Order: sequence, then C-alpha cells, then structure tokens
Amino acid sequence: MEHEKIATEKLRQTALTYIREIIDVLRECFLIVDSELKVIAANELFYSTFNVKKEETEGRLIFDLGNRQWDIPELRILFTDIIPKQGVISDYQVDHTFETIGEKIMCVNAKQIETSQMIIVAIEDVTEKRRTSLYVRSLIEASLDPLVTINVYGKITDVNEGLIKVTGVPRHLLVGTDFSDYFTEPEKAREGYKLVFARGLVTDYPLTIRHKNGKLTDVLYNASVYRDAKGGVLGVFAAARDVTAKKELEEKLAEYAITQDIKVVERTAQLGEKIRELEESKAKDGAILASIGDALVVVDQEGKIIYVNSVFEELLLWKREEILGKRMVEVIPREDERGIIVPFEERILSLVLGGKKVTTTTAASNSSTTTNTAPTVVLPSYYYLRKDQTKFLASGTVSPILLGTKVIGAVEIFRDITKEKEIDKAKSEFVSLASHQLRTPTTSINWYSEMLLGEEVGPLNRKQKEYCQEIHHGNQRMIELMNALLTVSRIELGTFIIEPTPISISDLSEDVLEELQTQIIKKELQIAKDYELGDSTIASDTTLIRIVFQNLLANAVEYSLKAGIIKVTIKKTTNGVQIKVKDNGCGVPLEAQQKLFLKFFRASNAQIVKPDGTGLGLYITKSIVEALGGTISFKSEEDVGTEFLVNLPDRSLSS
Repeated sequence: MEHEKIATEKLRQTALTYIREIIDVLRECFLIVDSELKVIAANELFYSTFNVKKEETEGRLIFDLGNRQWDIPELRILFTDIIPKQGVISDYQVDHTFETIGEKIMCVNAKQIETSQMIIVAIEDVTEKRRTSLYVRSLIEASLDPLVTINVYGKITDVNEGLIKVTGVPRHLLVGTDFSDYFTEPEKAREGYKLVFARGLVTDYPLTIRHKNGKLTDVLYNASVYRDAKGGVLGVFAAARDVTAKKELEEKLAEYAITQDIKVVERTAQLGEKIRELEESKAKDGAILASIGDALVVVDQEGKIIYVNSVFEELLLWKREEILGKRMVEVIPREDERGIIVPFEERILSLVLGGKKVTTTTAASNSSTTTNTAPTVVLPSYYYLRKDQTKFLASGTVSPILLGTKVIGAVEIFRDITKEKEIDKAKSEFVSLASHQLRTPTTSINWYSEMLLGEEVGPLNRKQKEYCQEIHHGNQRMIELMNALLTVSRIELGTFIIEPTPISISDLSEDVLEELQTQIIKKELQIAKDYELGDSTIASDTTLIRIVFQNLLANAVEYSLKAGIIKVTIKKTTNGVQIKVKDNGCGVPLEAQQKLFLKFFRASNAQIVKPDGTGLGLYITKSIVEALGGTISFKSEEDVGTEFLVNLPDRSLSS
C-alpha cells in the first residue's frame, strides 16, 4: 500500500514537472492549483502580466494573491461551484480592477485533473481586444451614411443607425434578412453584391432604398469584401451615400434655367494600409474604414491624433506619418466665419474629450441640444487650414469614444462643402436678379389695376370690377413674394447694410400695429400692450427692426382666432431690449417646431389657415435678428397659441 502511494506521488510530481515545462513556453497565462485551491505553479507570463512574484504566489491560496486582490466573486464561483460540478470550463469572463495594474478583462479556461488532484487554469488578457472593439463600433456609428455587412449568402449580419433610419426597420428585424429586400429593384441589388464578391470592390453603384412608410432614398453604394486571417472571404461591407438632396438641388437649378454643369464629386478613398493578421472582426473593420468617403481623424483623450484616413491626407495635404502623435490644434487650425482662429479648448472636440456638456444650435431649431454622452454632435460650418495655409469651408460631426461611461477619445468626420456653398450663392444671385427684373412689370400692373378699380378710365360693371380686384390682389401677392425673395438673397449674399440710428422700439411697434389695423378690426382682436421701455431709444437699424415687427405681428394677427388676444411686451435689458409677441391662435405642432425657422417651411395647420403664405417670414426674421447680434426663440402649443421672444442689443453699447 505504501509502495503504491509513493508511486502515485512520484507520478504526480513527474506530471507536474512536465506541465511546468509546457506552460512556460505557452503564450497565455497559466496557473496550476491543487484541490485546496493553493497555487502549485505558474508560468513567467502570469507573473509579468499581473505584476506578482513567484515567492508570493506558490503555496498560497489563489484568493490571497496580490494582497487579496484576487479575491474576486466571479473566481470564487468558478473554483468553488462550477469546476467541482463540471470538471471543465471554457471562455469564462472575469472583469476586475487591480490596485497595481488597473482594469483587466480576463477570459478563463480551466480543467480539473482527477488523477493528479490538480486544476490547470489558462487566463487570457482580452482587455485590449475589448477596447479595440469599442473603437470600431464608435467609428461605425459615427458615420451618418447607412452601413451594412452581408454574408456570402446575401443575408444581413450587421447594420448601423443610418440604415435603421433609412429603412425604418429595427436592427433585430434587419439582421438575417436578404439585403435586396429593402430596395425598389431587388434583382439589381442582388447583382450588386454578387459583383462585389466577384471583383472584391464596387464603387458608386446606384440603388434606391424603400422605407417601410414608402419613402424612397436614392443612394450610391460603395462596397468591398472582408476576409478572415487566412484570406478567405467572409462577406461584404457596404456604405451608402444619400444623393437625394443632390438630385433635388439639380432639379431646382434646372427650373431656374441655370445652365452651368453641376457635379457633386463623391470622394471615396480606401484607407492606406490594412491591419494584418487580425481576427475576423479586425478584417471587417479595415473594410469599413476603407469605404468612408469623408475625412476622418481619431484622437485620444489628450487630443493627440492616433489615426487619419487617406481622404484626410488628400484634403489637408498632411501625410499620416507627419501628424500621428501630434495634437489636433497643431495640425489643423480652425477659423470661424470671421477668419479668427478658434482656440483648441473652445472647439467642440475638446469639450467632448473633457466630458463636458456640449450645446449646439442650428438654423433648424428654436432651442439648444445638450449632450455629454454618446450622441453625435453636428458642427456648424467652419474653415480648416491646410498644410500650405490655404483654407476650405468644412462641415462635419464629432462623436465621443466611450469605455463604459469614460471618454477615452473622439472621432471627427468632416468634408469640404465649398462647392455646395458656391451653388447656394449662385441660386441666391439668380433669385435676386429675377426679382429685380420682375419689379417693373408688376409695378405697371399695380398702377393700371388701381386706375381701373378707381374707374379713372371709365366705369366698370360688377363682373369687370371683380376681375380687376383679383388681378390687383394677385399682383400684390407677387410683389410681397418678390420683396421677400430679395430680402432673402441680400441676407444670403451678405449685401444688406446695417445702419444704426437712435430709434424708439415702442414707436415702431405702434406703427406696424397701425398698418395692421384693418385686419385687427375685421377679426375683432384685442391688442394688450406692455411697453416698459417708455420713450427710451436704442441704437439699431430702423428698417430691419420694422421687418421683424411686421413679420411677428402679421403672423400673430393672421393665425389668431376671431376675437382673440395678442399681447406685445417691450422691456429694457442690461444690454438692449427684449420683445415678446404672444397670441392664442392655432399654435405650432410639436413635430414642426424644429423646422419653423427653415426657408420655405410652413406647418400643416398654417397652410390651412393661410394657403398662400411664402414660408419666408420667420427665416428672414431670424436672419435679421442674428445679423443685429440678437437672439430669437419661441414657445408654442398646438391649438393654444405661440409666444416669440426676441433679444436685441443696443449697438451704441458695443461701439
């Protein structure tokens, strides 16, 4: 009996020696523990990875290692419950933050050897893989374009928010379905991805996506295959560029008889070098980056550049090797519309990196949007300086990269919109020219129609007078539209001049109310006035502020119910004046409020009340207020009423 015990122990020691030799050459961390969960041995990689010493490890309970830093609840469950029952465990994940080495994400595999009363434990540190995965997902979601991956059978395997929005179908219903099901021409879509498998890459492939509500979106697809580590094709990655707006713009310019050739060049470039010897996810990531057609830059938490794509290099004239590791502000200075360099700490990218709340406003919104989490921030237009100090007008987005709730970097995607601005300018110049040319005939029509209505050239019968009144009324609407279009073109071309003079805001309000007196009496409206300003004056432009009053008060009168109340409040502020115009009319529907200040936009209920409106009044009002250095906002509830709030500075205080 004693002889067998000695033989068993000798066999155990031989096996242990053999196992020690094996684990020392392996590329994963290994531990051998006995039945009492005391460490028998560990390889050198374990000691170096987890910063523990051999003499502090062997012979000690695994939970006591590193001053009890290994007393982790998940490990206790593994060793005291799971392994005794199952004998073997695979890919058991443990997340833990160590005092000495920080956060670690470990993948644990273990097997109990009954004959030797030992447990062999393999621990893989997958922390960096997890972070890489988070970076990749942030890059995917940062793109405003619809992105999709397709397997070799044409089935969807992954999508981003862009594709979910353009199809109206949730992610879990998209994944597993046929890629071609969401297009107006399914067979053409199938031919497209088959072409990618055949050639490896397809660019500018035209298709039309159908939303579940019937809305159609014209796109150009760029797609490439992605492969596994051995070079085998796993599937296709495709990125769609929405060209609907481009088509609409071309149609509008054609209506204005502009003969210039318009091309919006879709810039699509592959990223420089592909990541080698990566697993399936890394191969797919490389294909994603290669298909993004805008300039892309990734920075770490300190604002240092860690990645740029080839479009960035082409647009900014910097080579990747020249700028990696440098701070963003050193490489691409940014100017505002006045040509003043914006300090890095004031740029939205810097605020996002600092984890601060970011507030942006756009012309499409009456209020601010605040974020300090993952949503993408859309930047206003700005200028970027190239390496050769030339500059271009850019537009883009910034998206934070989060590890849990911690910001560990950011992605900025931007593009050159110089040509788009030139097209807008050409359109505005055409509108201005056309409106000026139409003034002469409309003035003649107005003059002659007034002569006919006044019977200066002879009496009219009832029918003739009715026709003349229609001509006169229609001509007046045409004159109003031309004046509005001329104002819009001056605003967009920057040709109107601000001439500050001392003016009484209260008197201006009274003048405009007097102009509207006929409509006010007809609708039996009550006008409540609260002029705290008295006879005081401020320095501003009389003509422009009159336009503001005309638009706000005319809207209040037009959209108020019969016998309603309109309240006009004017009061002094520390740096100027505040104007409030409140009505109890039809109000603005909630879904229309974000678009209220857009050019040509009119809410659905407003179109019913006044079918012949232009949709330019509030756009002009907001543009004038901002040009004067002021702000405008509103509060509204459908069928209750609307209140506009305007703050205007006294320009004499800023001179």
